[in-house]
Amino acid sequence: RQLAKLCRAPDDYGAFITTGAAAGLALVTATCIAGDEQEKIDRLPATKDGDKRYVVMDGGSDVRWCQVISSTGACIELLGSYNRPMTAAKLHAELSGSRRGQHACVICFEKVIPGSKCMDLSEVMDIAREFKVPVVVDAAAQLPPRSNLWRWTHQGVDAVIFSGGKDIRGPQTSGFVLAKQEIVQKMFLNGSPHESTVCRGMKSSKENMVGLAKAMEVYLQRSDEEDFARYHLILDSVQTGLEGVAGIASLTRHCPSPSAVQPNTVPRLYIDLLEGPVFASKEQKSDKGGFYTNDLDLGNPLAIEPVSAPTSFARRLTVGTPGVCANTSATGIVINPLMMSVEEGHLVHQRIVDVCAEMLEANELRAHS
Repeated sequence: RQLAKLCRAPDDYGAFITTGAAAGLALVTATCIAGDEQEKIDRLPATKDGDKRYVVMDGGSDVRWCQVISSTGACIELLGSYNRPMTAAKLHAELSGSRRGQHACVICFEKVIPGSKCMDLSEVMDIAREFKVPVVVDAAAQLPPRSNLWRWTHQGVDAVIFSGGKDIRGPQTSGFVLAKQEIVQKMFLNGSPHESTVCRGMKSSKENMVGLAKAMEVYLQRSDEEDFARYHLILDSVQTGLEGVAGIASLTRHCPSPSAVQPNTVPRLYIDLLEGPVFASKEQKSDKGGFYTNDLDLGNPLAIEPVSAPTSFARRLTVGTPGVCANTSATGIVINPLMMSVEEGHLVHQRIVDVCAEMLEANELRAHS
């Protein structure tokens, strides 16, 4: 209840601490399927005809989490695609069609995209309420701004999910769900300490709970303005130190930044590189496109294949000391200050200078355009 109070949740809402936002997504989904019916709880992930097992998602949104959702036994119905997202007509047709009464929930992934054609959340809620289907918002990476902590509960969504280990800087294995009390109470039945539940393994320790609650208190003592001043101070220290460094073509700061990495309200530094002769003749991989656009490669920074100057640069940053993880664009790397301290900004600057020298010597970069 303390966490719900800190997040200014209405009186009929509660909070449930999880082992990360993905665990919260699974727990909420399982709860929407089985509710408090013990026979169904014991049976998941197996479902039967007639169960509320269908989860509706916008096919033009973030479909990376389908495995997490389907691990509960849910059957995912993707409406639309990246270029043709879900519409009100498609959603109404699905909820009123042959599976009427068998929908567990509608899951919406919040992401700030200027000019997005995705349905407005209020419109999704109006249609879902007509058929008494819960609406769940995944807002794992939607902090800052802090006002998002109470934005969706005040709008009346049934449940909203946040990560605890990102901007809040709580334990990396923490997340939480703000939901209507009836959902929170049923979530307890669908997870630990109950043994015969599909989400049993997603138990959260006392240390995790206390750590997240304290981190939230500290987080709310600061302001967005203070954090943004720190972000720019970090990027100032990196950018100023890289001016004129051989191998770098340009330094550009974006705020808001492109939508590929959320929250894109945070400023980022794009460092474009002067690719050397080693990579000049290599064919580059094609862009994947989709929900997260072609802005950045969001792959595992520990498994980067060095096939271009940007990927080689990112690989060298990762395996060096100290290790620095950076996203890559088609022309360079991107520095994200969200989880960095001012002191770490100085370390990142020095590592970039060192890698530029290494790659110039290896002919992977050239000194001048």
